[in-house]
Amino acid sequence: TAAFLNFNTAVLLFYNKHKNNKKYINKKIEKEFPKFMERYWLSKWKFLKLVFNKKYYGNALISRVDIFYECPLNEVQKIWGGRDIVFVYSKAGRFEKDERLFGNIKSVEEIFIPAINAFSEYEVILSKCLKKSKDKLFLIAAGPTATVLAYDLAKHGYQAIDIGHLPNCYSEFLGEIDSPEFLPKEK
Repeated sequence: TAAFLNFNTAVLLFYNKHKNNKKYINKKIEKEFPKFMERYWLSKWKFLKLVFNKKYYGNALISRVDIFYECPLNEVQKIWGGRDIVFVYSKAGRFEKDERLFGNIKSVEEIFIPAINAFSEYEVILSKCLKKSKDKLFLIAAGPTATVLAYDLAKHGYQAIDIGHLPNCYSEFLGEIDSPEFLPKEK
């Protein structure tokens, strides 16, 4: 556990400036989520106080709707703006390359993966990624596989981001959908 305590930690902002924004938090979440989180923190505090040993923690929730409330769209787009991008995602899954988000990309390549249980093809996916130039930024939407893939690519000297539901969260932010989780896993 000593090695674990050296990891940086992302903490969800439970009571941020958007708490009362009815577009941001639906009634059920507003009612139930704080109670759940309070119980979670209280029940886990003995361990969590060992983890939270730094003064500041970042919010790494780029793949959640929070990002669009916390940062202007043009700031988010700077991450990939003018870059050569490799998207890793399923054509049959929830991910959409939304031009409103990704219209400032220099060039695009794609690596297609299964919509469900992509990890079953992990070695093939990783092998395809490792054939790409290290100058490219990988934007990965592959469920839990994306986190592992981003880590492994970083170990090989690549830049990679698990962007998860980012485009669907943008649609949620705009009021076009209720939540990415309500979309079918396969088209």
